[in-house]
Amino acid sequence: MMQLIWKHMRKDQKGFTLVELLVVVVILGILATLAVQTLGDRTTQAKKAKADANVRMINSAIEIFTIDNGVGPSKTTWSALMSDLTSAGASGKGPYLRSAIGSPGSANVSATIDGHTYTLDTTTGIVTVTP
Repeated sequence: MMQLIWKHMRKDQKGFTLVELLVVVVILGILATLAVQTLGDRTTQAKKAKADANVRMINSAIEIFTIDNGVGPSKTTWSALMSDLTSAGASGKGPYLRSAIGSPGSANVSATIDGHTYTLDTTTGIVTVTP
């Protein structure tokens, strides 16, 4: 087959035709589109995984704070909640988080972990767990 192709080409003919170059460019464009789409999906998954981990970590910190101090942390604002969880607390057993977690914004954050839904109300800082 290749011999037939080479036989029809002149010896002084070099390079590729415009059609061949266009086919390669189209194929590369399709591959680039697929790569960008996959990367976008992975970024979204990573952000969700981070939010899930933050909700779980904050809930654990609140539970431990409550056990140690006999009362829950201040939940009036996000900054008050983070301040309580990153300090030693009344019992002196803290901090319950190494550093404050930035506010996720105005929307509530929820994650389903092991069949339980953890919802963080960002206006009050309260984490609720529903089975």
